[in-house]
Amino acid sequence: MLHYTKLMSILTAILTIQFGIPLLVLGSTNNQTTIYVSSSSGSDNNSGLAATSPVQTLAKAHSLMEDGYTALLKSGDVFSKAIYWNYEGIISSYGEGPRPIVSWMGFYNVSNLTIDNLHFRRTDPEERDAGFWYMFINTENFTVQNCLTESNTNIVAPLGAEARCYNVKILNSQFLDTHGDDVLEVGFYADRVSGLLIDNVTVDYSQEAQDTYADTIFDHCVYIQHHCDNVEIRNSTFGNAPTNGLKLNSPAWVHHNTFLSNSVGCFIGAQEPAQVAGGLIEDNIFIGAGMLNDHPRGDAINVGNAHDIIIRNNRFEDAGYPSDEWQPPAISIGGDVYNILVEDNVSCDWGGLRLNGIYDNVMLRRNVLEGNPRTVDLSVNHITLDGVKFRDNRYVQDINEPFWFQYVPPYYLYWHEWFADDLGSELYAEEQKWQFKNHADINADGSVDINDFVIFIVDYGTNEWQSDIDGNGVVNIQDFSQLLINWGS
Repeated sequence: MLHYTKLMSILTAILTIQFGIPLLVLGSTNNQTTIYVSSSSGSDNNSGLAATSPVQTLAKAHSLMEDGYTALLKSGDVFSKAIYWNYEGIISSYGEGPRPIVSWMGFYNVSNLTIDNLHFRRTDPEERDAGFWYMFINTENFTVQNCLTESNTNIVAPLGAEARCYNVKILNSQFLDTHGDDVLEVGFYADRVSGLLIDNVTVDYSQEAQDTYADTIFDHCVYIQHHCDNVEIRNSTFGNAPTNGLKLNSPAWVHHNTFLSNSVGCFIGAQEPAQVAGGLIEDNIFIGAGMLNDHPRGDAINVGNAHDIIIRNNRFEDAGYPSDEWQPPAISIGGDVYNILVEDNVSCDWGGLRLNGIYDNVMLRRNVLEGNPRTVDLSVNHITLDGVKFRDNRYVQDINEPFWFQYVPPYYLYWHEWFADDLGSELYAEEQKWQFKNHADINADGSVDINDFVIFIVDYGTNEWQSDIDGNGVVNIQDFSQLLINWGS
């Protein structure tokens, strides 16, 4: 069946050609309307239906809106009155010049809303709130794109424990000078969201913020609270956070991002044991470490109370920590954790690895740890390393330098002292056992034989590291092929 508008176009053409009489169509199926708003040249007595007759206030524009309408704010104008917006559609800008400045917009129970090319900023120093707050019960399809926010906490969070939001996108935007006088100060905060994409976003807490307001452990660039799922964060930059550049209390895929001088670059985990299940942190760059109120921190990646986490192909460069005797760890794993894979990461002039928790099935393999003098490349604050496996890691440093390893801080060990220690000897033997080995030799006894086959059969179909010969994350027929190829070697 032809669409109504297409049919009417055909009828119009026929009547015009045959009779020279154009068809006048009363009414339309397309009820989309644009409302123009200008604080500098508009009047609330205008219709708002054309750029030449804009209304003046957001309140007036809102009164003219219906679902599906577009509201366009004049570029270069300032809108200082806070407003709640509850219509579907698009809020954007028109004309030439900088983005229109809006002090604050709140949204309640609005689906199918796009905010585009706006600048959120406090227009009154005494004003507590600024930015956008998206509050809802159950809504979907909320997009913020091409926007700039300053000195704001921007929130997407539901009202009610059972409420959720679906399909939230934060795209091509900047959150700068994130600070204020509230307890929680974040560039962007999300809670109970299903389907969250952050792409090409810059969040910078800023030194100005740190100098102006007292920093707390609640100050982050981005905070993804509990009960979110299907979270992807990519191609973005997070910098100068007093606590976390990116705090994840929910599983997430974090890839191709840059972290600059945060007190903690990326944290994934929770206060309660093993509350966060799942997460992939890969192909990110971490440069520089920070502090919180002069207290040493600086972890690039911190995993705590989580399971089923993969950390791979990340690079850590130049912590730049102002201490001559201590460097923060590139990767810290603590609390109650299990099923953690750390592989193919490269750390240059960071403190390497820190283990401080209760472990089950934690694998660290093919990582390169390159330190500077008096750098702690592997620090262990735990009674044993039960549940932790080391495979094919590389430690690069002059062995004559002190403080290679840290064992139950502040007890630092020289290289030779570490390997004379019972725990150090155990680690050294384990690492050497797997160094340059044939990976088909599953039990590392020097030959590929029936003993390896028995282990392989038990592990088949799992992600057990030792039998994953090709390193693709699962023990399958490809690994069996490698076992046969190397049989008897």
